[in-house]
Amino acid sequence: MTAVNGVLSSIQTLTAYNPATKAAGPLNGNATLESFQNQLQSILGKITTGAPGSVKSLTDLGISAGAGGTYSTDETKLGNALSASLASIGNLLGGTNGIATQVASLVDGYIKPGGLLDTINKGLQTGLSSVSTQQAALTADLAAYSARLSAQYNAMDQAVALLKQTQTYLNAEFNPTANAASGTSSSNSSLGSGNLGVGG
Repeated sequence: MTAVNGVLSSIQTLTAYNPATKAAGPLNGNATLESFQNQLQSILGKITTGAPGSVKSLTDLGISAGAGGTYSTDETKLGNALSASLASIGNLLGGTNGIATQVASLVDGYIKPGGLLDTINKGLQTGLSSVSTQQAALTADLAAYSARLSAQYNAMDQAVALLKQTQTYLNAEFNPTANAASGTSSSNSSLGSGNLGVGG
């Protein structure tokens, strides 16, 4: 019962949810763990029908489940049962369809090579490998996209610079008023300089 309580306590911790803090255990809502717990509790609540003796369930041994789901033992009742009907206890626990036999079979189905947990673990490893591959591909795609955007930006920057040069050239060629004003200003400046020279 100590071992069983340890398992059930671990399951409760792993699947717990605290509504106040909104904190959930790492396996909260995990169907596999919930299924294991339900099957285990079903086996522990088993009643042996048609078997000889007065012990037909764990309750007859003084073992009962508390409100928290863990089990406690009435040592006096257990001692009386062991004294009165040892054969029926052996049948309840270790018979072909006994509680211990069923628990062993249940656990074996989960932990043996090729069992449920092994299959789930391999599936998770495959999933992680796939995610890693996808992440590497996405990183490469992002790097290529970034390089492509940088090249396009640089090309556009160069194009804008060439357009500005062309605009400056066209303004000089097709804006004669500005050119003439610029020429007149230069001439007046020269004339003024000449007059001053003669006067001197």
